[in-house]
Amino acid sequence: MKDLHMRLFIGIMVDETTGQKLNSLTREIAEGFRKWRPTDPSNYHITIKFIGETDMDTLEVIKGCVKTAARGIEKFNTRTIGAGSFARNNGQTVFYKVKKEDRLEKLYKMVCCELRRSGISSSEQKFFPHITVAREVALKDGFSFPVQKDIILDVDSISVMESTRLNGKLIYIPEFTVRLEDAENDK
Repeated sequence: MKDLHMRLFIGIMVDETTGQKLNSLTREIAEGFRKWRPTDPSNYHITIKFIGETDMDTLEVIKGCVKTAARGIEKFNTRTIGAGSFARNNGQTVFYKVKKEDRLEKLYKMVCCELRRSGISSSEQKFFPHITVAREVALKDGFSFPVQKDIILDVDSISVMESTRLNGKLIYIPEFTVRLEDAENDK
């Protein structure tokens, strides 16, 4: 039987209400773009670790890593801390920076540790939490990102996501989700 391959990442999905707030803010600043390709709000997420092409057997190992990494981490809130962009071959990628809360940093380090322990990923890159909201952006001359109100992000789960295309549209499909713990249940 042929192995099925999928493109995976581990991330924190943004809930629908928060996604709509971010989308609204993005549409406001898009007046400063000559051209852009918005990210579908249902795809908004914070990448914890990009995995890449993976087979089904490795997916099962990754699920175990995420489950172990999330153990003992309570739900928490973080927030956006402004918009920015970085250059790609086909233009700028626009994002909202996310505050690196202690539990977010711990979750990242635990995921990297478990993946490394399982032989899946050996590197712990610099963690730059952000939510991509637009790609292939051409900024108007002189544009600078305005100061905007921070958006609160509720972090209550972490997921292994498949990145795929359906009818030419990029979609993220949750393959496995672990709920973070309630602080009240532990006491």
